[in-house]
Amino acid sequence: MVAACRETAIGPARPLVVSRINNILIGFPGERIVSTFSAYRIRIAVVFAATLLYCRVATSAETSTPSPTGNPVQPVSSANPPASESPTSAQDETQAAERFVLPSKHHAWARFPVGAWRKIQITTETFDEAGAVVSRSITTQSENLQSVSLDRYALNVQATVDLVGKRIIGKWIIRVLHTATDGAGQVVETRRLEDQDLTLSNQTVACQVWDVQYRDDARTLVDRVFYAPEQFPYVLRREMAQVASPDSDPPSTEQVVNVVAIEIPYIIEDRILHCTCLQITRHGEKGSTVRIALVSELVPGGEVAVWTTDFDPQGRRSRWSSQKLVDSGQAPLEEPPTSRRELRRVRRRSQ
Repeated sequence: MVAACRETAIGPARPLVVSRINNILIGFPGERIVSTFSAYRIRIAVVFAATLLYCRVATSAETSTPSPTGNPVQPVSSANPPASESPTSAQDETQAAERFVLPSKHHAWARFPVGAWRKIQITTETFDEAGAVVSRSITTQSENLQSVSLDRYALNVQATVDLVGKRIIGKWIIRVLHTATDGAGQVVETRRLEDQDLTLSNQTVACQVWDVQYRDDARTLVDRVFYAPEQFPYVLRREMAQVASPDSDPPSTEQVVNVVAIEIPYIIEDRILHCTCLQITRHGEKGSTVRIALVSELVPGGEVAVWTTDFDPQGRRSRWSSQKLVDSGQAPLEEPPTSRRELRRVRRRSQ
């Protein structure tokens, strides 16, 4: 019986192991002090223990057997991942998955609670080719913040225009805009570039640099955004250009927004606001535009004063305007005459 168990446990191909086990069992002292049945049980237990030990040693030897090329075969473990799953590849995938989302606290509207509002007044004059004024208008515009989500916000806008003795009262219109572009077009892609330093009033400011690609009607545009999380107005520079088609020349930059001065005082109702000055230049087929804006963190929408001049393709002034802040607040005013169904629809779109 013992022989049968030994044959079954380690097989006929292990004569050396069987011989050694027999030698051990012959001199086992238990046969002299216990019954024959107990001795058989002890022999069987020793056979199985020795067999398990032999199998473990054999398995270890087979694992370390050299491969045909002469290099040892090493098991794959979590400590040695395949090249395709290396830490560098994982970091690249993480960076590729990044996208630019301007935090709400750094946006001119989204930093304020829903219900914040402002009222602005824009005086515009238009000129003929000789430089004479041909028309003058005054536009009073009200803007109310309707909703804010991760990357969108909604404004309810109404404008009243006084022109040539007539008053035109517009309807309330809801605009859903992206915080990254302040436009209504869908953001297609964002990509982070190498960080850069900008010089601002003799200070060096570290900026994240992002390309934000988005739709604008039938065109696809890309903004290069220089974002500084620690320096108001946070987006210190923005370069806008149209995305070139594969068979056309790269287009030139259409618009540049740049911070030109900080620590600018501006008085509103006997209160001095701490402002930053922006310069916006735009070039197109129909001419160019230069815009100077004073912005403050304390005002919904940011702008407290704006001056704009338009030039025709020959460089002649064709129009200019001056914008001033009439009033603003963070507490909601009376709800403008917009249907509740429309407001619910806009809130769903901005989420």
